[in-house]
Amino acid sequence: GRAGDAERELRRFLSAAPQHASGHNLLGIICAARGDRDGARQSFMRSLDLNARDPSVYLNLGNLSLEAGDVDAATGFFREALAVDPLYDAAKRGLEDATNVRTR
Repeated sequence: GRAGDAERELRRFLSAAPQHASGHNLLGIICAARGDRDGARQSFMRSLDLNARDPSVYLNLGNLSLEAGDVDAATGFFREALAVDPLYDAAKRGLEDATNVRTR
């Protein structure tokens, strides 16, 4: 389908431009959407290696961790996102969600 085509094209692009941090973040989103948590985590971490100042990558890692039930890791990633961008509403919501899971 189209998602598979998009992933193939993105992988092709990244093989030619392996230093493209946003491309790795996007690949992580695609992997997460199809249930490949390991692939998603690997892509997000590669994106951070290339650009540790993108709060959306920390947010994506936080969401991935929260979905996997790792509240401590999720909390850390959401806090990292907020350290980069203190006004990042999605990270604030993620941190709230992680706190709510922890207090249940």
